[in-house]
Amino acid sequence: METASAHHSPRRGFVLSLVAALLCCLTPTASGGPPGVEVNPGEGTLRTVLDYHRGTGNLFIVVWMYEDMEEGYSVYMSEDGGSTWVRTGGISGVDDITAVDAVVVGEELYVMYVEQETGGEHTGIAARYSTLTGTLDSIYSPTQVVQIPDSSSVEIALVSNADDADNRLHLLIADDSDLRWFVSNHDSPGGSGAWTEIVTGISNVQGHLDATWNDDFTTYKIFASYTNDTGNLNIMRWAPGTFDVSVLDAQAFWPSGTSISAYADTVVCTFARGADEYALGYRISRNGGDNWFWGDVHPGDYWTYFQSSAVTLRGGDGIAIVYAKDAGVGLKRRDWYRHRGYASADPWSDPVMTHEADHSYSGTPRVAVQHLPSGHPFAYGAVTVSLAPGRAYFYLPESVLLRDGFESGNTSAWDETVP
Repeated sequence: METASAHHSPRRGFVLSLVAALLCCLTPTASGGPPGVEVNPGEGTLRTVLDYHRGTGNLFIVVWMYEDMEEGYSVYMSEDGGSTWVRTGGISGVDDITAVDAVVVGEELYVMYVEQETGGEHTGIAARYSTLTGTLDSIYSPTQVVQIPDSSSVEIALVSNADDADNRLHLLIADDSDLRWFVSNHDSPGGSGAWTEIVTGISNVQGHLDATWNDDFTTYKIFASYTNDTGNLNIMRWAPGTFDVSVLDAQAFWPSGTSISAYADTVVCTFARGADEYALGYRISRNGGDNWFWGDVHPGDYWTYFQSSAVTLRGGDGIAIVYAKDAGVGLKRRDWYRHRGYASADPWSDPVMTHEADHSYSGTPRVAVQHLPSGHPFAYGAVTVSLAPGRAYFYLPESVLLRDGFESGNTSAWDETVP
């Protein structure tokens, strides 16, 4: 018998003037899809990251983009709950960026990116921006964190303990087959703490890396997901001095990657699975990774696949997922949103389409979903990407307007089965 993890009642943020402002600013996306707020006017979005600063309520979206044969990233800040977005910084004109991630800790937004040098060496570089103004800290930035020689593939995941002590950064790197781990102390003088490597001993990583902080944890503080060298899904959990890896038999299907999130020892990892039957699958544990169950978020077939997914359990309001589903060669791609509570008996909401676009953008842009700070009338925000010309849009799922609780919906695709 399953035991549900601790659940907090949704907070009430009845800020009616903010609701009105947000709804007024939601306009149809460029492809004619549901309402959204355009974030970046450029083209070629490769990945989006969404986070917030608890003290100010400011929202941040980092967009990694490819344009005119060069790459870069942009930082966008919203001071009005997502109604408007202003670019406050970033870089452009870089020949080859292989990875970008971002997270808030303390009073800063940290952006980590990996630049590939001409000789094949990769350099991990950190920059940080004020959560009050969005401006670059030019004294700290850029800071070289790590050099990675002669790697054919580098992926990163950046995690902070912003919901706990709010003073640590964790950088995970998939370097060819090795999983590397670096920690920085944000509380050090001037916030310029050195990055210290923790030896993981993990050397069978294929890719598809993601990681998350487990707020309100019992033992394990961080969970990471990746595929190993046989294509199976691995989930690693970490407590100081302890690494533990679960090898799960569900095979991930390129190119969607994995997404993982945790809250109070409930952990969910989403991934596209497939061989003969494609679907967006998930693994869930309600006891900190001791036992795992599985199911499908959205069924598929041989002609469809899932380009990316993002999941969050942050904040105590349940589980939220946004994902991109390709309807087949030459057909439209649709981005979807679903939500549920933590317990196995909690139903999932019906899928809500957040964006529809012609399949004319040759990339697999990564979407984002995030729990929003207390006082925001919506519990979640999502970032989806149009495929022509590849712009990011901020979307507020109306199914959780005013944090009214969990919606009832179609649960037929969410039959959890013991593996």
